Amino acid sequence: MNFKALPDVNSRHMAEAMQRHWWLRLAPLALACVVLAACESEGGRVRPPSTDVSVIHVARSFGNLEFRRVERLEGTLSYRSSQLFTWDSGPYTFNIDATIPGLNTPIRLYTFSADLTGGNDHSIVLTEANGWLHELILEAPQAELSETDAEIIIVNTAAGLETAVDVYIEPPGTVLAAATPKGSVDFLESIPAAAIAPGEYELSLTQAGNPTSVVMVSDPFEIPGSVRTTLSVIDGLTSASPAAALVSSAGNDTPLSDRELRAGIRVLNAMTSRDPIDVTVNSNFSPPLIPNAMFGAPTDYALLVPGEHTLQVTPTGNPGAIEVETTFRAFPGQRGTWFVRGDPGALTAQYSPDSQRLIRDIAEITVYYGGTTVSGVDVFIVPPDTELNTVAPTATLTGTNALSFVYLGLGGYTITVREAGTQTVLAGPVAAGIGFEGSYGILITNGASGSGMDVTLIDRFNL
Repeated sequence: MNFKALPDVNSRHMAEAMQRHWWLRLAPLALACVVLAACESEGGRVRPPSTDVSVIHVARSFGNLEFRRVERLEGTLSYRSSQLFTWDSGPYTFNIDATIPGLNTPIRLYTFSADLTGGNDHSIVLTEANGWLHELILEAPQAELSETDAEIIIVNTAAGLETAVDVYIEPPGTVLAAATPKGSVDFLESIPAAAIAPGEYELSLTQAGNPTSVVMVSDPFEIPGSVRTTLSVIDGLTSASPAAALVSSAGNDTPLSDRELRAGIRVLNAMTSRDPIDVTVNSNFSPPLIPNAMFGAPTDYALLVPGEHTLQVTPTGNPGAIEVETTFRAFPGQRGTWFVRGDPGALTAQYSPDSQRLIRDIAEITVYYGGTTVSGVDVFIVPPDTELNTVAPTATLTGTNALSFVYLGLGGYTITVREAGTQTVLAGPVAAGIGFEGSYGILITNGASGSGMDVTLIDRFNL
């Protein structure tokens, strides 16, 4: 069967129209110009080049910070974390807000302005100086980095360092005497972006000009390819270590501590029989690492070499009767509490890291539940005279979820314990004043009288 092509009526009519109306010939070009202008302009202006901005929170005495570009919330940053953004270059006003527990709305802590210049990428480092928030704006020329390329910027925000430090970033095993530092950097100073091969490195800090005076050496960490990394030197976790660091690469963060620091553990004994216990590490029973841990009071910290360990819990003086055996990893400089609870013969142990920094105007409370007479409890930590039926519990705890971390503003509170999901009061109200920043503890155990619950205030409550 043969098909006859039909005339293209639409094409013919369009051609005739183009001849009659010459200006239609320019329509495609005009349309292209309009589209191009729309792509390159915004509100009648040419859109400026973009810039990548890494915002890094290393302000030690501040909690979560809400980072706002003018009034727009861009992200919430916890301490030792970063976020990566892409914005138009140009001048900006930034606002830093924080939510204080007990207040319904965030409060404004800090405002600053910055001109994010075109052709550069930027790091905004939020740190502290003279007792308050302070920003450092670091910039580096934009660069196309492949997977085999990387760059690093170094900044010193460690107020506890008394002198400038030389910064070495070398492969593991490098002898510092044979190495060249990336540069020397004092407080609030930085070392500009420099090329570095992706791979595994160790950070070493020494007093400037003296490679034998070592301030810290880190465990190995990775510098990834195709991105620019910011290494922030920060204050150390303890007075024994004046410096630590945070490695931030495209929103991924690696905290670094001095690998020579010992870890520390303590024990809080909430065994229902109220008998003392011994806590041993790696089967070294004689003597136990923490001997004769009494009921209801946290022990002192015992120091450990960082690394993998096995924890054993036994009745005091009876190493053959292991009640708990579990493995854990101890990190350099970290402090933590092993919470031992339950009936004899059915003990459990749960680990929680302990905060070692003071957060401005905020108290950190750990609530420990060692009770067994009810399956769970609702804990209310509220201002005096609060009607409990009008507020949600501050924490709900069970035998399998026996720890809760609570952040509160400074002030006076009462603690009431109810059986979970009911109005049955098991303990309280117990008055508790929080007058200082720092770490507080609340231990809830079966009542010594045989009914209800006992509430024991520990840690900073007793200062």
